[in-house]
Amino acid sequence: HNSSMGYVPRIAVVGGGVSGLVLGKELASRGLHATVFDTGEHACGGRASSREAADEQGRRFSFDHSTQYMTCTKGSSFESMAKEWAKEGLLAEWPADRVGTLKDGSFTPFDDGVVRYIGAGG
Repeated sequence: HNSSMGYVPRIAVVGGGVSGLVLGKELASRGLHATVFDTGEHACGGRASSREAADEQGRRFSFDHSTQYMTCTKGSSFESMAKEWAKEGLLAEWPADRVGTLKDGSFTPFDDGVVRYIGAGG
């Protein structure tokens, strides 16, 4: 960008999924003016967002739209960003005792030491 002349390009990022949000944040960190556009029909995050619905009795519930959780490679820039988002309240760690496998009616939590992040508040 040509900041010496006071010009900062305006950049449109189409799509508020994880990739669009990451790109918008990266552009902004480099001093560029980025606006992320999303349909706004549900929530930002794309396939990593949650949905709300109601059952026949009118009881509200939420569910994961597609991605249940995400993991990060240790030491990666993505892990640093995920930790920053967690500090900002955008992500939360999914408690290890709440994710695992279900076989023959018996739940076994994962015991692999992997941190799993979920979107905070859908």
